[in-house]
Amino acid sequence: MKESKTKGIIRVATKNTGPWSTGGGDDGLEFSEKAGIVDTAKRWDVDVACFQEIGLHPYRLNDDQHPNLRFVHSFDESQMNHAWNRNGSARGARQYGGAAILTTGEMTATIETKGQDESGLGRWAYTQYRGRGEITTRVYSIYRPCQSNNGQWSVCEQHRNHFLLQGRDRDPIEAFYEDLAADLKRATSQGISLIVAGDINEAAGGTRAEEFFGQDGIDLRDCVAELHGKNGPPTRTPGSTVIDSTWASRNLRPQAAITLPVGQPIQGDHRTILVDFRFDEIYGDKQQRFQQQAIRCRTRHDHPGDMHRTAQLAEKHAKKHRLERKTRRFDLRATRPTTAREARRFEQVN
Repeated sequence: MKESKTKGIIRVATKNTGPWSTGGGDDGLEFSEKAGIVDTAKRWDVDVACFQEIGLHPYRLNDDQHPNLRFVHSFDESQMNHAWNRNGSARGARQYGGAAILTTGEMTATIETKGQDESGLGRWAYTQYRGRGEITTRVYSIYRPCQSNNGQWSVCEQHRNHFLLQGRDRDPIEAFYEDLAADLKRATSQGISLIVAGDINEAAGGTRAEEFFGQDGIDLRDCVAELHGKNGPPTRTPGSTVIDSTWASRNLRPQAAITLPVGQPIQGDHRTILVDFRFDEIYGDKQQRFQQQAIRCRTRHDHPGDMHRTAQLAEKHAKKHRLERKTRRFDLRATRPTTAREARRFEQVN
């Protein structure tokens, strides 16, 4: 796979980055170009990037650290979809788990909808893209919980406590597979093509994973294993097996895939995986320039945090493009008396 993709290719990346910085001096991933996220997306010409375990509770962050605002000035066009546990507790702004999807460039104009795990546990996020006619593709970023040393703050315990409060004694891992299967089957029953990328915390080529993704009503192919075999390098260090991958509907044929070294170019203990798909299979037409939408507003008018962030984003946009200065100049031109030269020019044009 070349860094610069050829025309007619959509490139999807996935990476368990581990916790992003909360801006409070913690030891999480330093959110900057040094951390490699923006540089990697631009260097490898990524259209859709899936992240897992970013570990943030957005309503407890400073506005400039909110996941939806961190990429605003990094790309000409971008849209972020962040899923977190809306039911659980957090240590300040740090909340283990979560998933996110970043769409960049012209693909942002084709976003039809964004969603996440209906339980509110933040186990997956998805972004849906509209193609020609009724052709629709949905990309999922998923994170399966596992046992860890984080005690009551661990992802597994967050989910277990949520189920117990509902009066249900569910195993978080089994619940993940059951609920995700239901979500994927609903999508496929509507004729939506799927790309599922993420960290399942067990062998991607193991029996359970193969049976899950291959079951009736889902039937996804493991793109990396199909192109390079099941015995690829471990995707986490320390680790001994492939636990991160990208799966896709049978009508979406992977054209190329690469697994980058651990910690390079995005720091963390998981590998970055990139998979190329054909543009015409995702959109049902040859590649063309999309018509960019002037504004996409998905804020809730009754939520102070959303409204404040929207106002702050509008202010940043106005400063970046010097709209206040341009408006003053326009007002001056519109209100001052017409000069003799302008009057002659007007008569000529008229």
